[in-house]
Amino acid sequence: MKDSYLSLFRAPGSHRRLSFAGEREGNELLNGKLLADGEEVGRISDGIISFVEADPWPRDLLEEIRSSQQISRNWENSIEQAHTNLDRRDICDDLAAVKGAILEVAVGPGGGNMPPVLSRNPEAMLIVNDISEGVLKLWRDFLAERKMGRSLCFAAFDARNMPIRSESISAVSNLCGFGNIDRGHEAIQEAVRVLEPGGELFSVEFVVDPDGWVRIPEEVRKEYDEHHPIFTRGSEELLRQAGLSVESRKLLPGRKLVPEQDEVAQVAAKYGVTLYASFEYVRARKI
Repeated sequence: MKDSYLSLFRAPGSHRRLSFAGEREGNELLNGKLLADGEEVGRISDGIISFVEADPWPRDLLEEIRSSQQISRNWENSIEQAHTNLDRRDICDDLAAVKGAILEVAVGPGGGNMPPVLSRNPEAMLIVNDISEGVLKLWRDFLAERKMGRSLCFAAFDARNMPIRSESISAVSNLCGFGNIDRGHEAIQEAVRVLEPGGELFSVEFVVDPDGWVRIPEEVRKEYDEHHPIFTRGSEELLRQAGLSVESRKLLPGRKLVPEQDEVAQVAAKYGVTLYASFEYVRARKI
């Protein structure tokens, strides 16, 4: 991790600035402790900054992703989709043109918008986030083999409690990241906090179609609405409530949800309901 990124971070849940004690190589921070007022609050391991004590992803699952070359396929698919899908292409074009730091939220094995943004601008200042340090290592290793991503900062933290200074990020990129987080609306609030005034949030989310959803029993819907409100009602109102000005919103055809791939479809099948979902494209700005 380049040492210039360190100034964007803070101790989780506080305003304390960080210092680094450990192994360096030029302007790269390699391995060591992150300190705030002498207290260890995080670490840097093999160049990845981390505020997570234990990786929630099992090692065997991470190894399966690696051995099956899923990262490579997702890289190629993401770049292709951002070429053929005009709405996503516009988002990635605009993200690639951002001059300051871009926060890519909850990339997962899919990579978020990182692949097409990086292919457009290899020097993009991307903070690539996931709660799993192991997932970030998969991406780090993939890019290192191709001698790419030297300007990236891989950062493991819970997006609902971002260790990033307020109003320090120029743009936030989200590709189904918020929706995959339990209580993802809390991550939206944090994203708005770290976004600088005038900065943009670019979001693509998976949202269930209401026609089928209303046929699910109310008690089941309430539980999903509490834990996954973006999936059940979209992100537009949540973004407004968090303080952003929504400049555009578009719903595009998605797909049928199937029990073999989607847990919610298994639940719906118990009640004889077939669910469909759309893709929600939103652009919002912090005033």
